[in-house]
Amino acid sequence: QESTPSDMWDDLRERIRCADADMRVNSGSAKYLAFSAVEVIMEHNYKLRDSLRKWIQDLEEAVQRNAETHHTVHLYEFSKLATSYLAELRAVADSLESVCGKRSSDNSKKSTSAASLALYFNNEHIFFKDLADEVDTISVEVEEMLSTARGLGEYYRAVQEDRMNRTLYILTLVTSVFVPAQFLTGLYGMNFEVMPELTW
Repeated sequence: QESTPSDMWDDLRERIRCADADMRVNSGSAKYLAFSAVEVIMEHNYKLRDSLRKWIQDLEEAVQRNAETHHTVHLYEFSKLATSYLAELRAVADSLESVCGKRSSDNSKKSTSAASLALYFNNEHIFFKDLADEVDTISVEVEEMLSTARGLGEYYRAVQEDRMNRTLYILTLVTSVFVPAQFLTGLYGMNFEVMPELTW
């Protein structure tokens, strides 16, 4: 029987199950749960980042080796997924920095909620700041991958234009060779009453 990949929340439940009871009590059950959940989410973020990196590296090698039409489909799908992921990462970073008290929202209710969280996690704000920095680092790496994808798209278009130019060059040469013959065929195929060349 094939093994199925573990769910993110299975990892969280296992972490809580294996944690020392004193550590959970001393940390505060809600805080410990929050810390554990964010850490597990970050671990899965690293796995997703590594998967995206492997994907774009494979695409880069394939496109540079022999650019084909189906590569554009992969580049589009990669860019779509990476852009969506980047937006989610920025939202997570904003939330973490709100907990740290670094950012406030224009909405008063949201500002009050963020201030309450910042106060509740006052002694642990360094932990959340480190996590926010990690999310920012992943965001920068994803932006670099998106830049690579855009560069590969431009490279593919350049390769296609070069192929088209070569094809047109060959067609031009072939046409140039056959144009004189076509001209002569058309000329001598006409019905003239007098054609001196026939009596030479």
